[in-house]
This record gives sequence, C-alpha cells and structure tokens, in this order.
Amino acid sequence: MIDLTKNIPIITHRLSNKLDLTIVPIRKSPIISINLTYFVGSYNEYKGIRGFAHLFEHLMFEGTKNVLKGEFDKICTLAGGSNNAYTTHNKTTYLMVLPSNQLELALWLDSDRMYNSEITEHALKNQKSVVIEEISQNVENRTYGTFRKYLAELAYKVDTPYSWDVYGDIDDINNSTLELARKFFDTYYKPSNASLVICGDCEPQSTIDLVEKYFGEKSESALPHSNGKNNVSVQKGHQFISPDEVPLDAVFIAFHLPDYMNADNDTADFISQILAGGRSSLLHDSLVRGKQVASSAGVFTDRRQYSSLLVFYAIASDTSVTAEILATELRNEIELLTKRTDLVYLVEKTKNRMLTAIANEIQYTQGLADTIGNFRTFYGDSKKFYDVIEMMTTCSPDTIIEFCDKYLDFDSSIRIDYQSKG
Repeated sequence: MIDLTKNIPIITHRLSNKLDLTIVPIRKSPIISINLTYFVGSYNEYKGIRGFAHLFEHLMFEGTKNVLKGEFDKICTLAGGSNNAYTTHNKTTYLMVLPSNQLELALWLDSDRMYNSEITEHALKNQKSVVIEEISQNVENRTYGTFRKYLAELAYKVDTPYSWDVYGDIDDINNSTLELARKFFDTYYKPSNASLVICGDCEPQSTIDLVEKYFGEKSESALPHSNGKNNVSVQKGHQFISPDEVPLDAVFIAFHLPDYMNADNDTADFISQILAGGRSSLLHDSLVRGKQVASSAGVFTDRRQYSSLLVFYAIASDTSVTAEILATELRNEIELLTKRTDLVYLVEKTKNRMLTAIANEIQYTQGLADTIGNFRTFYGDSKKFYDVIEMMTTCSPDTIIEFCDKYLDFDSSIRIDYQSKG
C-alpha cells in the first residue's frame, strides 16, 4: 500500500490576508505546478449574471495594468511554461506549469491578475462574444451537447443554484454590463476567497517568502470560503424528450446524491469504475461489445459542493435502437450489479485499478496540484488528500448494495431522451 504521507509532503500556510497556501515539495524534476483556485462558480450566480464565473475565466486573460492583453500567454510560453483555466459549479481554477527556476515569475503573473486586472468595456465586449460562441459550439450545436443544460433545469428548481449550466445563459452574458462585471470581480477575486497550491521542485520557506512578497500586499474582504449558504433545491422524477436533431437515439439517467464531502460519493465513484472504467467494464462489455445496442455507454459522478449527481448514459449503435431500449438496458445492468456472483472479484479488481491510477497520478505535479487543490476547496484541508486511498478503496459489496438501495430509485431519477428521426 502506498504511504502518501512519506511520498507527498504537504505544508500549509495562511497569509495575514487569509489567502490559503499549500506547498507540496517534490524535487524529482525541475518542474513547478501552480494551482490558484477562487471559490466561485456558477453556484454563486443568479438570474441576470448566469455564466459570469465562466466569463471571468476568460476575462482574467484580458490584461492588467502591467501585462497587456495577450502578453500573459507569451510570457509564460517564453519562460518554458504552459497555462490553462477551468470553471465548475463551485470554483474557478487557473493552472500554470513552468521550469522551477521560473517560480517567482509565475507568482508575479498570478498575483498581478488578482490585484491589477483591468475590467474594461472593450475587454468585456470581446469576451462576451468569445463565451457566446463557445456556448454555441460546445452546447447548442454539439450532438447531445445540451444534456447538461437540460439536466440542470430538470434536477433543480428554477432560478435556484445548480439549475443552469456552468457555461451560463446567452441572454445574461449578452446583457451583462461593466458595472455588474466589476462588482463580481471585486466580490470574489480576492486573496481571502482563494487557495494557492504550489507543487514540485521548490524549497518550502523560500516559497512562502515569495508568496508573501507577491500576494501579501492587499487584504480587502471577500465572501468566505463557504461559498455562501446551501440554497440548492432539488427536483426528482422528471423525464424529458429533447427537441434536438440527432443522428442516433441516446438516453441520460441521473440520480441525486448528497454534498461533495459525503462518503457516499466515494462509493458512487467506485461504482462508476466498476461499470464504466475502461473497455473491460461491465457496461462496455454488455451493451457495446456484447448486445451491440450502444456505440458508447458510461457513468460518472458529478460532484458538487452541496448536491451531486450520478449520471448514466448510452448512445445507440444504429437507428434501430431506441432511447427506450437503451434505458431498459441501463436499468437492467444497474439492477444486476448487486446480484452478481462475481461482485467480490469486481470490487478487488477495481481497487487495484484505482490504486494504480493513484500511483500514476502522484508522478505528475500538475494533476497532483489539482487534486490537492480540490481537497482544500471542498474539505477545507489540503492534508485530507492523505485519506484518498482509504476513500477510494474501502468500498465493499455490502456498501455497494446499500448505496444502490438508497440512491438508485428510478421513480426519482431524471431521464433525458434524445430521439433521432431516422
């Protein structure tokens, strides 16, 4: 068994302005990964600004008082690095990977964006167009791309958190104003609403000194890490037929789960691996390779701070297979899982595969920084990462049976059908 406490040292520090810092000094290669997370996502939006968290993921590359538009990427690339960003329901994360001798440059770039970003009318207009085009390409005009939008609307009560997709609403984005944008930035993009993870070839104390130098200069208050209150209001037992034109039928079936930290989500992740973890998984073996009713089938856990979902899906193999057939097949596989005579074997096989995945993940600083950042964001403690092996491998046949009995009630599920006209 891997002893993460020996292999992955984790050092935590909090600045006087309440910025949380986590340092993971792994000095195997001269690489450093920076993970800066702001505790803001689509959950923090409301009607009128739906999509602002995602919009700001783009706006933060529009330039500062010190770094002109487009220069951030150039500076990072010339230093031998790369960068990216992503937005979820409860956080927005900015990533950088550079040679370790460029750590100070990376900290300056990220702190400059935090303190000196210029939200101008021109920048807002430019990124509004980019985001609207992204929604058009990735949601409206992508086959089955609307399923997350429909799922949000069906699984949560209208105008409550999680009832819209992270991409946001085109009308809200189009009608956004500079005043609303600046208010959003001033509220959430503050050190007291952020967590910084530095993973790789670094010396802890000198790294703390550099972070204090670049991030410790301002202390304006922001919303606390809790992301406000739990205002989520779920809906159950809805079925919807998409009006989208699609080449093949498909079905998506979702079940409500508790908040991110609840251990039942770990069981959901485990079940996802048994049913859909690779080409030897049960769903692929049965629906794709065996019965050949699906071209693809899977399941994933959509973990969120206050209310998660377990989502099953299947896409037809040809036009003779209907969404109803796919739904029936998925239900049969789900119900069969708890009755399988080889469940003990499947559990042990999945544990070994997940341990291998963990062993591979900790070899790379970027993935490790992001994983540890998630523990800090949702559990409030970076060192909770040390429990990841236990969380992933304590599942047993009994816990799987209990989980299925508790959560996988088809009468309470959310179902979305896509129907082809072929």
